[in-house]
Amino acid sequence: MREKSSNDSITQSSKTKQTNVFRGGETKVMKKSLSILLAFAMVFSVFASAVAAEEAMTAEEKFEALKDKDIFSGYDDGLPHLEDNMTREQAAKIIALVFELDLDAPATASFSDVAADRWSYEYVEAAVAAGIIEGMGDGTFAPTANVTVEQFAKLIAVGYAELTDMEIDMEATVDSENVSAWAQPYVAFALEAGLIAEQDDYTVDATRTVLVEGAYVANEKAEELAEAAKELSVKSVSATNLVEVVVEFNTALDAETAEDEGNYDLSDYKDVDGAELQEDGKTVVLSVEELK
Repeated sequence: MREKSSNDSITQSSKTKQTNVFRGGETKVMKKSLSILLAFAMVFSVFASAVAAEEAMTAEEKFEALKDKDIFSGYDDGLPHLEDNMTREQAAKIIALVFELDLDAPATASFSDVAADRWSYEYVEAAVAAGIIEGMGDGTFAPTANVTVEQFAKLIAVGYAELTDMEIDMEATVDSENVSAWAQPYVAFALEAGLIAEQDDYTVDATRTVLVEGAYVANEKAEELAEAAKELSVKSVSATNLVEVVVEFNTALDAETAEDEGNYDLSDYKDVDGAELQEDGKTVVLSVEELK
């Protein structure tokens, strides 16, 4: 029989950030933005998106990549055992590490069954503080119960939505009879974002493969955004007429955030009425009120 360490499949990596899951709740945190001071006191906050196609990787290769980053760890026999199930506290640890939550745990425990001396305490509390975990509704968390596919879908969906500044459509549904009503919008979002694969039954216990796939996608996006935030810069700003301002960036932008006029501030000048990303993916044309 193979043995696992007490913290089972995921090793520790202390990082910082923030982000509710397992059963409803408020979503908070994790918004990455970059303020760039331009001529005429313009400040633009946008997310860059990498445009490199990546060769398909197997679940085992993704596991090894996450293992190298100390997000997952293997069993004592050196194998990933992707067919095994994972517990709720193991899932909490994955989420805490993937989304780089603040691991500065409070002195008072949120749940009666996750004491301060339990190995998963800091990860569970980090997810609670970030708004990802609420527990079972009776003051417990059930840390050793297996996490189900739909529970993990909600956890990873909420974190990913905050990471990418996206919204979860709470009216969205999944074409499946085997998904709980409360989980429908989260499963739909997770499927659309590629965080989980289609399942015959979303109420069953999740395998390690399910968690590896979701964690890998979220981790790649987190690193992509962090890198983009460091490297993004404005190449030029020009006014083609009295109602348009053309801004050229040094790298490709995410269309959804690039075209959100709320991300642009002309300070004492005119408000931005619209933003259109051009075909090159790097140029944004801002529409403003005509200067008089």
